Amino acid sequence: MKKKILSCQLYEAMRLLEDHKPHKVEFWKLSTGDIEVAHDVVCTSRFRPNGTHNLTFPNGQVRKIRDITFRKIDDIEIYL
Repeated sequence: MKKKILSCQLYEAMRLLEDHKPHKVEFWKLSTGDIEVAHDVVCTSRFRPNGTHNLTFPNGQVRKIRDITFRKIDDIEIYL
């Protein structure tokens, strides 16, 4: 029986996110501090110097999210 992963480091989570498959992500919105939950989000690219990822939402919207604002990916908690 496989153990369910409950948490991982940021760099491991970013590798998981970059597989170009849909994921459920939770991240903090910088302007308000609110937690946003998004389902079926696909990572289209990463810009390493700025520490950001471009995420495509199911409605076609593309948003740039900073790596440090990610809270969970597929219910796996992320720590720095």
